Amino acid sequence: MANVTSTYITEFSEKTLYDYQKMNSDVVSAIDYQQVSANSLYVRQRQAAVEANTGKPLYGQYTPSIPEFNKVQVSPIDIYISIPVDGFAQKQTNIQFMDAARNAIIWGIRRKKERLIYDAATSTPNLVTFASNANQLVWNNVEILRTNLAQNDAWNNGEMYLVTSPAGKKDLRTDATYTGNFGLGQLLAIPYEGDAKKASDFQVIETTLLPTGASGTLPRRSFAWHKMALVWAELGGFEVVVEQMPNSNTTYIIGREYGNAVIQNPAGLFATDITTD
Repeated sequence: MANVTSTYITEFSEKTLYDYQKMNSDVVSAIDYQQVSANSLYVRQRQAAVEANTGKPLYGQYTPSIPEFNKVQVSPIDIYISIPVDGFAQKQTNIQFMDAARNAIIWGIRRKKERLIYDAATSTPNLVTFASNANQLVWNNVEILRTNLAQNDAWNNGEMYLVTSPAGKKDLRTDATYTGNFGLGQLLAIPYEGDAKKASDFQVIETTLLPTGASGTLPRRSFAWHKMALVWAELGGFEVVVEQMPNSNTTYIIGREYGNAVIQNPAGLFATDITTD
């Protein structure tokens, strides 16, 4: 890495970008995406269209239907991960260091984006608390969350998500009502395939970012949302920069992105805490 050619930089950047697009995060994929510009740091709040009209008079005018598109302000931040590569140190290891660096960049950026989505979702005013002696998420809790979203006109088009911790996912797997519902008990033995990810019209996503309640200081938390409730607003897309330090055998590999998550439709997002009685 002492002499980094422009050809190598281009190839490394293109390969990293390709892998970044291929290695999707379930949490990031579960929300909307919009591009914003520096001149207008707003996303369009996407809501369900108004109901269609009927009965246009012959030769008369159409009755206008004006859907609501409120603007939501975004506060983009710079997200980056910088990995130093020492030419001498690389010669002393038998691993493919550049492949390891590429994976570290991809997952580091993805992880930070998931945390920003979690931070945005936490600001929801819609908090539902369930009491449980065992501090567990159960099927009935999920049904209540689904009903809440349905009452808020969340479109059941396959894009409703239940985001929970691994402990919360385990709760559902051991809930007899859940495992017996619609014959899902057998499917639950096969993780991440077909209906095994679904619960009460939700696609279930697990992430270690959420409190599990095990420490006794925080309740076990989950989120229920429709994809259009949250949006990732991107001002600058993912890119890779390779910089060599002058008079040094060290090269810095930098992955960076510029954006943030924001709630664009509060009615489509609920947080739930499971507390002990």
